[in-house]
Amino acid sequence: MDIVRSVLNNLGFDAAVFLAQLALFYAMHLLLKPILYRPLENAFKQRASMTDDRVSEAQRFKDKAAALKAQYEQAIRETQSETLAITQAATKEAEAARQAELETARNTANGIIEKTRAELVQERREAQQTLEAEVPTLARAVAVKLAQAFTSGEIGEKFIKRVRGLG
Repeated sequence: MDIVRSVLNNLGFDAAVFLAQLALFYAMHLLLKPILYRPLENAFKQRASMTDDRVSEAQRFKDKAAALKAQYEQAIRETQSETLAITQAATKEAEAARQAELETARNTANGIIEKTRAELVQERREAQQTLEAEVPTLARAVAVKLAQAFTSGEIGEKFIKRVRGLG
């Protein structure tokens, strides 16, 4: 401790001056505390409070925006789902209508084909009947022509009379 005193004496340390300075410092502190320190401290607290309020307000806005975004995205997904369902229903309905029209067209075409076949069969029968009715007449005419061409004289004329007499 003697060493400390000798160092302090060499530096010009006076304990009375030190105590007086310490008392003045404490008095200044007590005097400046209500005048300077408390207003500064209150200003810092007020500023921190305002900052915290603004940060919490910004967080509320951010949360609200996130909730609105989620709502909008959900609404978009629902709208897309509804649109897809409507589109699929319309597609199915159009396909069913197309199939119905196609079936109607097939039935109509089959009816026309059957009617045409029946008409063709009837026309064929009529043509056969007409030909069968004309066969004897045509056969006689052919026979007469052949007889005229291949025979001459009395035998040919008898044959022609005989053939004509059949008719």
